[in-house]
Amino acid sequence: MKFSTFLIAAGMLCISVHTAAQPHPRKKVGVVLSGGGAKGMAHIGALKVIEKAGIPIDYVVGTSMGSIIGGLYSIGYTPGQLDSMVRRQDWTFLLSDKIPRSEQNMAEREATEKYVFSLPFGKDTKAQAIGG
Repeated sequence: MKFSTFLIAAGMLCISVHTAAQPHPRKKVGVVLSGGGAKGMAHIGALKVIEKAGIPIDYVVGTSMGSIIGGLYSIGYTPGQLDSMVRRQDWTFLLSDKIPRSEQNMAEREATEKYVFSLPFGKDTKAQAIGG
């Protein structure tokens, strides 16, 4: 009976020495980026602050603009590169529905040239037409 007690004590000692010698794995960090076009710049700023603090990011998830920024970050773009990409864009063109004439097919060209201007239909049509 003394031998079995010795084996149990020796086993417990080995287990405690083994677990004490190994460092605890660090906790995983996940970043969740929300949607909204203008928030994209805020996401980039948040990523800059997180990197500056030295916090490694393990998971990135996002919706809409958050998924674009998160996806680019996860494939290796730095927040600095993302910031310069965003600042170089022609946002007026990107946010308009205007398609360059060279990229329109014949039917689309005819439709855009058919009328000089158009008037909206529906409630408050007068206010919409005057407001431009």
